[in-house]
Order: sequence, then structure tokens, then C-alpha cells
Amino acid sequence: MTDNDLTYWLTLVERYFDAQTTESEEARLLRYLASDASRTGLTAEQQACFDEARAVMGIAATQRALARAEASAEHSGSRLRILRRAIAVAAAACLVGAAFIIGLRQWYSDDIHIAYIDGQEVKERELVMAAMRQSWGNIDYSSDDDNVRATLQDMFNELN
Repeated sequence: MTDNDLTYWLTLVERYFDAQTTESEEARLLRYLASDASRTGLTAEQQACFDEARAVMGIAATQRALARAEASAEHSGSRLRILRRAIAVAAAACLVGAAFIIGLRQWYSDDIHIAYIDGQEVKERELVMAAMRQSWGNIDYSSDDDNVRATLQDMFNELN
């Protein structure tokens, strides 16, 4: 077997396409197809056969490389997913803790009753409650049904 023994190489290509070659034969075929001997002094049919083998072997090599890269990415991706999940849990815990602290501060705060009366901030509970009762007392609940009906009819007539 020499690089010039075309019959051997053409037979090896046929065996490769029939999936009957060993790994060492595939490696030798790949080296031969990469050499100048597989490109010179050939008929068009022989050149086409070698070109097809080069293309298929190139695709197979690319697929193997992609599979290795995906396996590596999955391994490092699982670590990344774990890290992301840990960060999300920590962030959620921080938010819950912050909400709890704010809630406690509001619960135990003495400044719960605040009102602005005439532009002045009032924090005394009795004054705030008195202002609230006075505001509620100023609301007029006595409206007759005819007034409401007329108002609604005016609104809907304007839409039509």
C-alpha cells in the first residue's frame, strides 16, 4: 500500500461509505485525503469519489467536535444553572427579609397616624382622628335617585 495505490484508496473509500472500516483505517484515509497525492493525477470520477469522502469525513468530524462542545457546555451549563438558582434564592431571601423589616418598622412605629391639615403635618392621634371624623361628616350621602338617573342618562347620551 502506497499513496499511489489508487485501487487500495478507492476500495477503502467504498468500505468507509459501507461503514466497514476500522478507526485506524479511517485515520489513514483521512491523512491520505488531506495529502497532495489524493488531488493530482486522477480521473474526474476518482476525484469526485475522493471529494465526496472528504466532504462526508469533514461533516463527521464537525459533528464530533460539536458533540464534544455540547457535552462540555452541558457540564459547565449545569454549574451555571446551579449558580443562577442560588443567586435567585439569595435575592428572594433578601427581598423577603427587607419586606419583613419594613413591616416591623411600620408595625412598631409611633408615627402611624399622620395627617396634613392646612399644610401642616399632624402626628397626634386624637387630632388626626378628629380631622378624619370631620371629613367623613362633611360627605353628603343624601342624593335622590332622580338626580343619579339624570346624570347617568346625560353621560350615556353624550356617548351616543
